[in-house]
Formats: sequence, C-alpha cells, structure tokens
Amino acid sequence: MKNLDLELNINSYSRANYFDTAFFNRTIERLGEFNMTFTEEIQGYRTRINTAKEEGLAEGRYSEKIEIAMNFLKDGFGIDCIMKNTGLPEEEVKRLQAEIEKS
Repeated sequence: MKNLDLELNINSYSRANYFDTAFFNRTIERLGEFNMTFTEEIQGYRTRINTAKEEGLAEGRYSEKIEIAMNFLKDGFGIDCIMKNTGLPEEEVKRLQAEIEKS
C-alpha cells in the first residue's frame, strides 16, 4: 500500500509539475511577445521623433531662406541673384517680391 501511495504522489506531482511548467513556458512566451511589441513601439516612437525633428529642421531652413530672400529683395538684389544664393525657385522669389511691393 505504501508503494501505491508513493506512486500516486509521484504521478500527481509529475502532472502538477508538468502543468506548472507548461503554464510557466506559456507565460514566458507571452512576455517575450509583449517585450517585442513594446520594443517595436519604442522604435516607432523614435522614428516619429526623428522624422519630426528632420521636418522641423527643414522647415527652419526654408524659413531662413525666405527671410534672406526678403532682405535681398529689400536691398534691391535681382531675382537671379536671390535664386542663386538661396536656392528658392523663381516663382517663390517673385511671390515674395509681390508681397514686398504690396506693403
């Protein structure tokens, strides 16, 4: 009888241990998936921040070109000279010139 009790205890322990191990393994898998998702999310945020930063810098450079072109126009420089020195298209320089003439 003692052997039977011992065998039952071992079997029940093995089953319980198996289920605990399976649960533990599933939990680890899920945590790994969560970690991957979290890591991907962080990388996405970094990408968006870098993109926004680059767009902001480009916008700032463009605004600076506009300001320089406006100053050149006020000082009487020609459109070709302004286009060459700022990289702005002719249409933009002419638009700025018209804006100055209005005011």
